[in-house]
Amino acid sequence: MHRTKRLVEFIADSRYEDFPEQVISKCNQFLLDTLGCALGSYTAARKELKPVIQYVESQGACDEASMICKGSKMNAEL
Repeated sequence: MHRTKRLVEFIADSRYEDFPEQVISKCNQFLLDTLGCALGSYTAARKELKPVIQYVESQGACDEASMICKGSKMNAEL
């Protein structure tokens, strides 16, 4: 079986209770770190990010993904 398919099946069949507290804690830490970095970089570099944001927004909205801190809808590949 293909590794990606096995991973997807594992995730789909998993429940929150299946994971040890240590794993849940580490995942929470990674999630908060990612959100903190996104918010911090958006706030600190808003001026520098403006051309990037304008480019992404010019590509047309779709419901695949949202830009963190901005809410603009975009293609997930961007």
